[in-house]
Amino acid sequence: MTSLVAPVVIVIALAGIFAVFVLFVGNYRKAEPNEALIFTGRRYKKKVVDEDGTVRFITRGWRAVVGGAALRIPILENIGHISLKLINLTDVRVEKAYSKEGVPVTIDAVANVHVSGEEDMLAPAVERFLSASSDQIKLIIK
Repeated sequence: MTSLVAPVVIVIALAGIFAVFVLFVGNYRKAEPNEALIFTGRRYKKKVVDEDGTVRFITRGWRAVVGGAALRIPILENIGHISLKLINLTDVRVEKAYSKEGVPVTIDAVANVHVSGEEDMLAPAVERFLSASSDQIKLIIK
C-alpha cells in the first residue's frame, strides 16, 4: 500500500503543474504592434498625476495593453481589440460648406484617421469603437 502512495502523489503533482501551465498559456495574450488589447469586466484603477503634482486615482471599466502582453483572469475578464492601423477614407464629400466669403462650395477630400496608442487618446476610441467593425468605424468617422 505504501509503495503506491509515492507514485500517486507524483502523478497528482504533475497533473496540477500541467493544469496551471495550460491555464496560463490559454489566458496569456500578446498585443500585435498595430492593435490595442482592451480588457473589460472588472474595475481598474489608474494613477493620474495632475499638472500641479497632485496624485489621484481614477476608476474605469477597462484597461489597455498596447505593444505588450498581459494575463487575462478567466471568467472575470473579456478581451476586445482596437486596430491602431491608419484608416483611409477616400470618398469624403462635404456639400454646401460656406467659404470665408460666404459662398457655398462642395468639397471632395481624402481623410486619413489613426487611433493613437497613448492611453489618454485611446479612451475615447475605446468608448466609441470597441465593438465596431472597420466598416462601421469608417461610417462613424464620416
